[in-house]
Amino acid sequence: MKTMYITLTCLLLIGCGLSPEQVSEIAIAAQTQTQKAAPTNTPSAIPRPNLTETQKAILAPTQTMRAANARARLTELAQPTATAIAKAMLLLEEIQVAASNADNLDLSKAKLIFGPTDDTLTHALHDFVIVDNPGVVVKNFVVNIKFINPYSTSTTGKWDYGVLFRNKYGNNQYRLVFLSNQSWTLRNEERDTYIYTSNDKNIKAKAGEENIIWLIAIDAKAYLFINGMYTKALDIGTSPAQGDISPATGLYVGNLTDRRITEYKDFAIWSLP
Repeated sequence: MKTMYITLTCLLLIGCGLSPEQVSEIAIAAQTQTQKAAPTNTPSAIPRPNLTETQKAILAPTQTMRAANARARLTELAQPTATAIAKAMLLLEEIQVAASNADNLDLSKAKLIFGPTDDTLTHALHDFVIVDNPGVVVKNFVVNIKFINPYSTSTTGKWDYGVLFRNKYGNNQYRLVFLSNQSWTLRNEERDTYIYTSNDKNIKAKAGEENIIWLIAIDAKAYLFINGMYTKALDIGTSPAQGDISPATGLYVGNLTDRRITEYKDFAIWSLP
């Protein structure tokens, strides 16, 4: 019945002078009643992972869900404990060794500006990204974060999580996303384009397993490490030029289970010149 209704509507719209392309867009909107799906099967020179997700979630322009926690963490950062400083130093040393071996990256001038901190992202069934915004503004940086897989895909459902960087809020940022089907993708959300996507068996997918992400951004390049292994150097350009760095989940619609949580640990940010 729904299909017949949409077909009759399309014929009526064509009779009103709309082009077939315009009618097609209206028909898609009528079927989904949500925003335009992310392209997942368009021919491209870059590899595509097995993205079963049908639609990108959007980032609310005035996201306040995690604002209170972000302010609390910033207050705590103003007087970091000796334990936190020591942990940050150990984390950076480990990243420095891997970065030097991988691409001769010099992180000697890295300056801790946030963390390390632990927190959770609480799932909610809507079409918005669940995100923590710590409130930093930075262009070049090093990030360490450990995500814990929230549940089993075989018994509960799909999940995703990732890091928004050079995040100017709204839908204006880079989105690095890891999916429960052992794939990852990087998007320039401002331009609505995929930069790179790949399947990666180094991503752990079982419930309770951990994935450690190191991301280094220097001007127009980003360097990704997954679970200590150098993965890829990525061309990111300079737009957005700088912004926040935000842990997130629910970056694709349908990848959340209501009231469950995605936990992350050792989230730390260092600025680079």
